[in-house]
Amino acid sequence: MSGSDNVIGPVTPGGGGGGGAALLIHAGKVEVSAAVFAAIGFETNIPIGATNESIRQWVANRAGTLKNCRLRADNVSDNINVYTLRKNGVPTVLTQTTNPSGMTTYSIAGSVAVVDGDLISVEVDLSTAGLPGANFHFEYDFE
Repeated sequence: MSGSDNVIGPVTPGGGGGGGAALLIHAGKVEVSAAVFAAIGFETNIPIGATNESIRQWVANRAGTLKNCRLRADNVSDNINVYTLRKNGVPTVLTQTTNPSGMTTYSIAGSVAVVDGDLISVEVDLSTAGLPGANFHFEYDFE
């Protein structure tokens, strides 16, 4: 990724010969009371500057389906948080509101079709509770 790039990607499928699914993971700890966007990979402290979605997206490099979404969230400050997969800046059906009950694992029903060039991001919204502090692991398959 060069300094002029404003997206993360491309993401290629696994399975050797081009078939199979890519497992995509957004994980980290949110330290701000705001809606932020998690980049692919792990971030120990997602910064306040992560509110700019356009620099935290990845580009779908082929048509496919995002599905089998899983979320593991530890709401350390007893927040009710919302995790949403977004496509081209718009929330999708792949969203989960968490309970303020410590570490919980969720399977998120549904799937989202993508085409080559779609921009994908994950929004973590802690702004409703006003308290920072959420460790999370948000993953999904790209088939």
